[in-house]
Amino acid sequence: MVDYNSNSLQFVTMNVQNEFLSNKLVRQAINYAVNRDDIVIVAVEGNGRPTTQYCNVGTIGYVDGFEGYTYDVEKAKQLLAEAGYPNGFSMVLKTQENATYSKPTQALQGELANLGINAEINMMERGAFFSEYA
Repeated sequence: MVDYNSNSLQFVTMNVQNEFLSNKLVRQAINYAVNRDDIVIVAVEGNGRPTTQYCNVGTIGYVDGFEGYTYDVEKAKQLLAEAGYPNGFSMVLKTQENATYSKPTQALQGELANLGINAEINMMERGAFFSEYA
């Protein structure tokens, strides 16, 4: 087996026009609620590493030492309560219907459940997914 750095990156985008995600405290709560190490283990069977930014080591724009959000479920719950959702809410996660995207989405669904956020997954065909966001 050969280990190498890849430019491949899985990330989540949040629609800030969404009823819940328009609230900065909700977006921050979600970031604190996600255990990126667990996502890597579940989603790509440990074949990767978590990142706190939109680019990987060795990529132009990577900032060495940037910390980003830490995993802190209690802080996430506090922020969600401050946002007015102490018991969570329901939302839809949209993703493409292949394992590269669906497995991380399923892992994220589990992380959100820890906050009381019931996230339904809508798996979409690739073309339909991109046409919705174009």
